[in-house]
Amino acid sequence: MNTTLESEVTLMCNLSKGVREEGIQQGRREMLMESIVNLMGAMKLTGEQAMAALGIPEADREWYAKELDKK
Repeated sequence: MNTTLESEVTLMCNLSKGVREEGIQQGRREMLMESIVNLMGAMKLTGEQAMAALGIPEADREWYAKELDKK
């Protein structure tokens, strides 16, 4: 395999790895959103209480709060 082809293959592998990681992160966020909503409904918690119960880091809570406002 020549150097150019090898570089292109490496680049494609790195790109696909990035796409995979983004997909995993998106899936985790979707699952946490579902869990927040479920806790709010079943346990009558506020969004903030549900996020605290799930152990969501303070730094991430603003994003989830904005997503809750969209619903």
